[in-house]
Amino acid sequence: MNNTPATGRSEVMKYRYRFLIHSIWIVACLALFHFLYQDTKGLAIAELNGRQMLHGKQAVKGIKGYFDHWIASISHIAESESIIRLDDRGKNLMEILLGNHEPAVKGITRSDRNGRIVHTIPFDPKLIGGDISGQEHTKELSRTRKPVLSSVFKTLQGYRAIALTVPVFDGNEFEGGLGILLDFESISKEFLQDIVIGNTGYAWVTDKDGVELYCPVPGHTGNSVFENCKDFPTILSMAREMLNGREGNAVYFFNRIRGDEPNPVKKHAVYLPVRIANTFWSIVVATSEDEILASLVHFRNQLIGVIAVLLLGSLLFSYYAMRSWGIVKEEKKRRSAEVALSSSEEKFKAAFEGSHDAITITTADGRFLECNRKALEMFHLDSKEGFGARKPADFSPEYQPDGRRSEDAADEYRRKAIEERFSHFEWVHQRSTGEIFPSEITLTSYLLRGEMVLQATIRDIGDRKRTEEEREKLQAQLIQAQKMESVGRLAGGVAHDFNNMLGIIIGNAEMAALQLDRSHPACQCLEEILTAGNRSADTVRQLLAFARKQIISPKVLDLNDTVSQMLKMLRRLIGEDIDLAWLPGYALRPVKIDPSQVDQILANLAVNARDAIAGVGKLTIETSNVTIDEPYCANHKECLPGDYVLLAVSDNGSGMAGEVLEHLYEPFFTTKAVGKGTGLGLSTIYGIVKQNGGFINVYSELGHGTTFKVYLPSLKTEFSGDMPEKVPQRLPRGTETVLMVEDEEAILRVGKALLEELGYKVLTSSTPEDAVRTAKEKGENIHLLLTDIVMPGMNGRDLADRLKVICPGLKCLFMSGYTADVIAHHGVLHEGVIFLQKPFSMVDLARRVRETLDREDDENL
Repeated sequence: MNNTPATGRSEVMKYRYRFLIHSIWIVACLALFHFLYQDTKGLAIAELNGRQMLHGKQAVKGIKGYFDHWIASISHIAESESIIRLDDRGKNLMEILLGNHEPAVKGITRSDRNGRIVHTIPFDPKLIGGDISGQEHTKELSRTRKPVLSSVFKTLQGYRAIALTVPVFDGNEFEGGLGILLDFESISKEFLQDIVIGNTGYAWVTDKDGVELYCPVPGHTGNSVFENCKDFPTILSMAREMLNGREGNAVYFFNRIRGDEPNPVKKHAVYLPVRIANTFWSIVVATSEDEILASLVHFRNQLIGVIAVLLLGSLLFSYYAMRSWGIVKEEKKRRSAEVALSSSEEKFKAAFEGSHDAITITTADGRFLECNRKALEMFHLDSKEGFGARKPADFSPEYQPDGRRSEDAADEYRRKAIEERFSHFEWVHQRSTGEIFPSEITLTSYLLRGEMVLQATIRDIGDRKRTEEEREKLQAQLIQAQKMESVGRLAGGVAHDFNNMLGIIIGNAEMAALQLDRSHPACQCLEEILTAGNRSADTVRQLLAFARKQIISPKVLDLNDTVSQMLKMLRRLIGEDIDLAWLPGYALRPVKIDPSQVDQILANLAVNARDAIAGVGKLTIETSNVTIDEPYCANHKECLPGDYVLLAVSDNGSGMAGEVLEHLYEPFFTTKAVGKGTGLGLSTIYGIVKQNGGFINVYSELGHGTTFKVYLPSLKTEFSGDMPEKVPQRLPRGTETVLMVEDEEAILRVGKALLEELGYKVLTSSTPEDAVRTAKEKGENIHLLLTDIVMPGMNGRDLADRLKVICPGLKCLFMSGYTADVIAHHGVLHEGVIFLQKPFSMVDLARRVRETLDREDDENL
């Protein structure tokens, strides 16, 4: 009997079984293909996001460091007294800051506490007084009193900019802000533009409100991301995370325009915040998935081929298919290893060639194996072959700045890197052109194919060094200016007490001399005391002149007399090695200038001449009458035709080059070493001469000395009463009643005695309150108030105002031993006021009292 049905069923079952096995095998192969492809794709995406995050963090670090540097720099400058007061020195500091950092810095603005512009560099008079209090960053500064960064905006000149403002405090009092205007294009170019990944990867940035500050996509920059990407919900979702200041990864879809048709593109992105001052930005680095898929094409094709072979084998014979499974597993491992190795090499090559630092690899004995493109750029070479043909010693000068031979120092650092695996140090390199530049080197050692090699990462730090040197130079200038201010304050404080003591000495000596016969032996001693007292008073006056705190009082004077009185002090200034020659002019016309300003001019020029001579030499001072005509003025723009008195100061020192003469009168400009000069002397002289209607010329040549010629306008009139009488023939006297108010008892006694000697009736008070009581008692019988300016409880000006109500027609004469700035603070120092400077002699007192009483008007109040 035939078993065909059973056999048929068996064959059917066998075919079904084989079909099932083959189907399972095919499904397994397809699943394997999908798994391997997706796994490799996931690794590639993770590696891409890692690279993108690295680029993003480098950009964050660079941007934050950039703004932190500027916040620290302008905060330091904002602490300067000159910036707080915004005097000429402060304005010069602002000009120096702008000049040193153009074009990155477009402008500098100082605003007051009310949000009004006080000063701006570049200077624009139309902006002064402008109200910026309504601007958001100005409101934020006033509210928080902390550094504030504005939003990016477009200026009237057409460029995009951002304002960084720091608060200015006077002690704990908020005095406004100091802000700089930064070019945003420079920022984006330095930190964002170079972030390029493959053909489609780039960076874009938003601010805290979602406005795109930088984006390579045309039309996006300056608009809100919610408007630009309103049709792409995945981007909007990521943007909301960014506005919350978060960091993370995202996948979004965006249209790439090819021709006239939009092409949807899937992008992988990382985003992270940049926290700056009062705000934050978010940086996005995104790359198309096409970049990843392109790198996987070869792998995918190989995998499809393997799967196809496996499927074909399974169809031919299941036995061979089963055996092929082991082969597939081995092939998978080998292919994965190849992909991993290839990926690793590509990453290393990308990092190696894409580094912003120069990288070289050498053997332990110093033979070059490899270098990147940045190394070729840094050392000005065209090819890696040319680089490799050189030795490391070819890229360094013979000696390093510390005096060591470059070869010896390099051997020492190489040994350290081999022993400790790491060495970090600063170095001086030399380009192939011979140019020397400073660098920073990180040297590491590792095994490469069994051989010890050294990898050097080299960074050019020339810009950083120059920035540090400029900062140190500015700091030194600021410290020197502060020292000068401290000297001035000290001089002012000493002057008051010293002037009071001198007043007591001079007054008592004069009173004693009046009570003795001229033949008395003590008269000679008293004359010596008076001479010493008057010389000491002159010394105080000169000290205040140098501190620029003296009271400026222009007088008609003979320049020959003024210079003659200064010669002794000038000889002390220049020393015994320098011969001082004085050549006074004949029949010199009078000039009108404060004698102390002449002292300043002579002292500054003498000190400069001494430094230029630096040893044995000659200083010549001469005066003469000169007439300046039209042809001369045509070649000298700062002068006007007319009659002048010339004061010329010449030395036979080292002289000056032409480039030095161009900057001679600029504040803080000096050719002297740090600590030897402030750069303010000649700028002070220039200001004094211009203030008095004159001009100054300089003639100098290297090795042949220098001549400064100061031209002061001469007067056509004869010398007036401003010229002091050396020996008064008769002192003016009077019989009026004088109320003298002085809180220093000894001066009060001396003043009372001197006034009574001059015939006046004298009432005295040691306090303003007592003076008011005395005035109420005596009423209209008081003709003159002689009062100190600075007293406890009430100053002299306020006392005068009180007594004018009680005693109508009362004349007032103010006296003080304080400096000009203190007197001005108490409201007395203005034109028309009659002022008696302590210490005063009997002659000074007699003249000032009589002058005040004889005045018809009341301008001295």
